[in-house]
Amino acid sequence: MTSGDAETREGAPHSWDGGMASPTMEEHFYPFLIERRPSYLEEDDEERREEDLSLVLERKDKDLLLAAELGKALLERNDYLEKGREALEEELREIRERLEQDKHALRLKMEAKDGEWKAQITDLESDLAAARLQIRQLTDNHKECGRESASAVQELSEQNQRLMEQVAQASQMEKSLTLQLETLREENRELTLRRGQFAPVLQSLHAENALLLEKKRDMESEIKTLREDNERTQILMFHLKETVLQLEGQKNETETKMQEKLDEVEGLRDSQRSLQIQVRELQEELKLRDSHFPLQDSRYSLHSEMQETSSGPEGASMNPMPQFAGQTPGSAGHMTSYKTQREQELIQEKEEEIARLQDLLNLQYVEIKSLQEEVHKLREMLQQNDRDSILRQAVSDRDEAIMKKGELELELAKCRLEKESMSRQLLSAVEQKVLLSQELEAWQDDMQIVINQQLKSQREQERTSETAPSTPTRRDSHKRPRDGGSGIFSIFKRI
Repeated sequence: MTSGDAETREGAPHSWDGGMASPTMEEHFYPFLIERRPSYLEEDDEERREEDLSLVLERKDKDLLLAAELGKALLERNDYLEKGREALEEELREIRERLEQDKHALRLKMEAKDGEWKAQITDLESDLAAARLQIRQLTDNHKECGRESASAVQELSEQNQRLMEQVAQASQMEKSLTLQLETLREENRELTLRRGQFAPVLQSLHAENALLLEKKRDMESEIKTLREDNERTQILMFHLKETVLQLEGQKNETETKMQEKLDEVEGLRDSQRSLQIQVRELQEELKLRDSHFPLQDSRYSLHSEMQETSSGPEGASMNPMPQFAGQTPGSAGHMTSYKTQREQELIQEKEEEIARLQDLLNLQYVEIKSLQEEVHKLREMLQQNDRDSILRQAVSDRDEAIMKKGELELELAKCRLEKESMSRQLLSAVEQKVLLSQELEAWQDDMQIVINQQLKSQREQERTSETAPSTPTRRDSHKRPRDGGSGIFSIFKRI
């Protein structure tokens, strides 16, 4: 469908369609009819009054006017259709011109393609002639070699057998190399996985190291402030020397308490000595029982006595003794050595427990002493006047500063330890990463060497296979396959 037809069809509803209906039915197209309708009505009224002749003449005039207007509309419609036809003819002319141009371009392309195809055909024909000539030469060479091949068939069969054996060996070697390659690939995958696992660890370590450095800076600043506070407290210490004289009495009381604690320690030592004496007695009794009674009775008696003398966990540690019930009397020496070893372990555990108790006593003594000192200080401060209240405030400030200093020193020590551990972990991770990278580089170098050697062997095989059929003499045909086979085998030997 052309654009002219579309224009004519689109414009059809807005114009008259050729007079199929009467002009009186399309009053919207003739507005002058609507304007004259009242005059028609008036004339009709007058016609009733006038004569019939004037009525007929007027109607004829009206019909003539309508016919003239209808002719004018038809002429306009004809002009409009003529213009549409001309537009369609112009569009058809342009389409024909475009088609002619496309046809001409296609003809030129076809001519160019024909030229190219003809050139290709000539090239192919020349190649075919050269190939035929080469085939003739090869057939001639084959005929010449056929005369010599009859005598060399036996040797070639033997050589083929040897080559088959070498190929079997080479296939076995290839299988082993493929297995090694698979293992190396698995190792490479593991190395890559490990590297991926270590990367977030290194990032977290760097972040933690940065946080620790920030904490260190903050703590150093706090330590600086604490040092300043310490200097101020040292100035106050000169004023507090008078209070030290008053605390001498408290020292005597603490010394008495210390003497009491020492007495308790002596009692613990006496209990330790009694335990050691009991252990020696038990050892002597065990020796006597081992010499007079069977192994079964001695074992159970030792177990019962050790349960009585030792604590709960120590007695529980002796429960595995009945497993020696099925042994022969010849293992009595082993049992006695085991018993003495267990007794020594028990004694050592008792000594360690006593030492731990002594340390606890010392710590409790120090804590009690410090608490008593603080209690006396508080009592004296409560009894003093306003001047002493200022002193009490200074002492409390000093104590708080000392406590803060101790806490900060502990935190600083912890941070240093954490930093050292993090640095060690970082160094170990870096070393492991370096080792993994070295192993990966070594594996890549080995694989490159193996691949190069395989490519070299394949090239040598191709060269030998290409040069073997074209040898003119019997001597060369005998030597070259042997050289190629030995070269392949030597390459696999080097691998």
